[in-house]
Amino acid sequence: MKRILLSLLLPLVTFSALAEPVNITSVDHINLGSRHAGSGAMIGGVAGAVAGDSWGDIAIGALGGAIIGDVVSDHRQGVKISIEHADGRQRVVVQQGDMKQFRLGEAELEEIHHGADIKFEVRPNRS
Repeated sequence: MKRILLSLLLPLVTFSALAEPVNITSVDHINLGSRHAGSGAMIGGVAGAVAGDSWGDIAIGALGGAIIGDVVSDHRQGVKISIEHADGRQRVVVQQGDMKQFRLGEAELEEIHHGADIKFEVRPNRS
């Protein structure tokens, strides 16, 4: 019974392994994209359908919603961090964040487990 319960709950659990010391060799700004693409068009289409009674009203609502949704969409900024492990291995980590949070030099690499997925994240080393 314990195994069944554990196998059901394990994919829902996130835990962090110990942080490993690394050396940041470069930090670059990247755009991670938008989180809610297309929702503006859907909301606009629904509003057009409620406000009007023709396919034209729905199309105009969808077009307006797409334009407004694009203007106010949630653009996520990120960083691409090149690191070097103590044994000489090199890795690039892409994560959400701001370049101002990182400086070249010593940092910590965190290994985050979420179910069967593993994600690496560099802890900010600038306060």
